[in-house]
Amino acid sequence: MPTRETYVQDEVRPYPFEEALSIHQALSLQYQSLGFQVIEIPLMSVQQRVEFVVELCQTRSAITD
Repeated sequence: MPTRETYVQDEVRPYPFEEALSIHQALSLQYQSLGFQVIEIPLMSVQQRVEFVVELCQTRSAITD
């Protein structure tokens, strides 16, 4: 989820923070309405985010095996 402290409006993110937050919330609700589980990736270093996702995938894989 975008946070005011970390959000930067630029050529890649052309929307003001409030609009970006609204878009994020709408997309999240839409995915959930389609049966997907939305998982927020915590704000941390890129390496830590990679480790978080890999661990999550491994945990989920172990559950479904």
